[in-house]
Amino acid sequence: MISDPAFHARRPDALGRWWIGVISLAAVFALGRPYAGVRHDARLYFGDALARLHPWGVGRDPIFLNDGQFGFSLYSELTSRLIAALGVDNASLLLVIGSLLIWFAAMFALTGRLFAGQPPERLWLARVLVVVAPAYYGAYRIFSYAEPFATPRVLAEALVLGGLAAFLGGRRLLALACFAGAGLFHPIMAVGGLAVFYLTLCLGDRRWFWALVPGVAVIVAAAALGLPLVDRLVEVMDHDWRLVVEARSPHIFPSLWKLEGWGRFAVQAATLGASAALMRGTARNLMLAALVGGVGGILFALAFGDGLSLVLVLQAQTWRTLWLTAVLAAAGLAVCILEAHGRGLGAQAALGLLVLGWLQIDSGWPALLFAGLAVAALVADRWAPPASRMVRLAAWSAMGLVAVTWAGAQVGLVAPLFPTRPADSNHLWGVIWNTGLPSLAVAATASAWAFRPTFRPPLAALAAGGAVLVVAAGLLWDRRAPYERFVEGYRAQDLQRMLAARPGEVLWLSDDLEPWFVLHRASWVSRTQAAGVVFSRPLAQQMRNRTYRLRMSGFAGDNWRTLYSYLPRPLPPKAKVEAFCRAPDAPAWVVTPYAPGKVAPPALGATLWAAPVAQVRVMGTTTARSWSVVRVYAVTPCRGR
Repeated sequence: MISDPAFHARRPDALGRWWIGVISLAAVFALGRPYAGVRHDARLYFGDALARLHPWGVGRDPIFLNDGQFGFSLYSELTSRLIAALGVDNASLLLVIGSLLIWFAAMFALTGRLFAGQPPERLWLARVLVVVAPAYYGAYRIFSYAEPFATPRVLAEALVLGGLAAFLGGRRLLALACFAGAGLFHPIMAVGGLAVFYLTLCLGDRRWFWALVPGVAVIVAAAALGLPLVDRLVEVMDHDWRLVVEARSPHIFPSLWKLEGWGRFAVQAATLGASAALMRGTARNLMLAALVGGVGGILFALAFGDGLSLVLVLQAQTWRTLWLTAVLAAAGLAVCILEAHGRGLGAQAALGLLVLGWLQIDSGWPALLFAGLAVAALVADRWAPPASRMVRLAAWSAMGLVAVTWAGAQVGLVAPLFPTRPADSNHLWGVIWNTGLPSLAVAATASAWAFRPTFRPPLAALAAGGAVLVVAAGLLWDRRAPYERFVEGYRAQDLQRMLAARPGEVLWLSDDLEPWFVLHRASWVSRTQAAGVVFSRPLAQQMRNRTYRLRMSGFAGDNWRTLYSYLPRPLPPKAKVEAFCRAPDAPAWVVTPYAPGKVAPPALGATLWAAPVAQVRVMGTTTARSWSVVRVYAVTPCRGR
């Protein structure tokens, strides 16, 4: 807060404007990260917390019996205590709100230090872009910074950002304490922050490079002695294990990334490089360190993970240093926008290409092309003539035309979802935000103000606009649909009574959470379990075996491997079901979606169960989307048939 130039302004209303800016940006931050309940990796950590509370139920799930990751974080212990006190729904809500608030405050502290002594418009534009820019890093749109669900990654990110802010403020011991705290919650994210911190030190004083030698020697010696955890550094993932991990988690292997992942990284790296070239001092070194850390993390993963199949490298996922690359690239875009505008023709072209790259950041080849051309234009700027006003106007007009065309395409993609929206759906705001249209509008408004910082709307008008944003955030942030609320906060006693006669694992084919959250029982096999295969060979083998049996029995097809793609289908023929259920490790029950008129009536002693509310999802690809609605399920007894 103290480092903000607004606090040093002489205008008497500067403090009021600062607080309106903070609250308004926090509202935009919330709108861009709507809460959808316990989803994504929050399922893993809440499942582990329930396993601690119900060791003979959820605790018998294969992913927790073969645990290879949860013991390295304090998060599950914290989560289990909160669940015991508040319930799943309230515990998740509290963790997400608290984590995002801490992250937002840490981002404010870091950007305040990063742009200390610079004009306030640059600082605020950087903050706006960090909030609204595409936050994904890596491949397959799986991971993003400041995620709106309850995982330790968000807390670890916040502590790393706070540590970097402390470092820029000259408080290295506090920075190290922050990194250590991040490691207690998520070691992988903490290592990325520590690497960027160390690289920044090295760029400021090359003598720090020599500190790496004894550190590497200690790690190699510990691995050679077979000490716990580091012994995985010399353990090679065997072929069968690796095949399962590649099939279930291709994002771990950069060699398997699709072009969209490389295009995203190229745009972020080009922006970081361009902003570093326009900055000075430690701030410049931090930008370069984030760039080197991102490139180094990918190369290390390619060489020792993809190439040598070293278990610890694959589990550490060193490419995740890209999360800091993504955060600082968004902040650096503000530097590029404001600095390049007054420079030569090459800088004008580079800025336009970077903006186009961010608009097309998930498009693969176009993103790669725009990023490469932007770098070339920036390099050529030293020989380019000054840009005339006409040239600048033409460049911005071209960018505006492309942006309008892109916006029209996004509208065309989501428009068909509106008239067909089911009554129990609450997904539309998330769909609208994911088009990027609200982000583009906010970023364009902030950029326009940054170019005309002398324009000061009346304080009352700013307060009114901030109030509108706060009300919108309050109304739209919690977008849990009725089904998510049912799963998180209600135990279906009628279904529990129905299943009470047969204890044991449940195969629930349409989703992952119901056995854990609704029944407090282990899941026989699920897509969520697949997240743990890289950490446990026994789990990988069991999942491969069970998935194969599931497909051979006819309960699911190949589409079961793809997230959110299971469609209602009839029960397999009686002979296949009986053969599947005769196995000694078969599930006690099988629960399958039932769609009247689309799926044949169940047989084999199955009972129809209607959930209190329907489960509604947006399904499909980036080019075609539709709604899926499931309300009725066929509950079939299995093991011991």
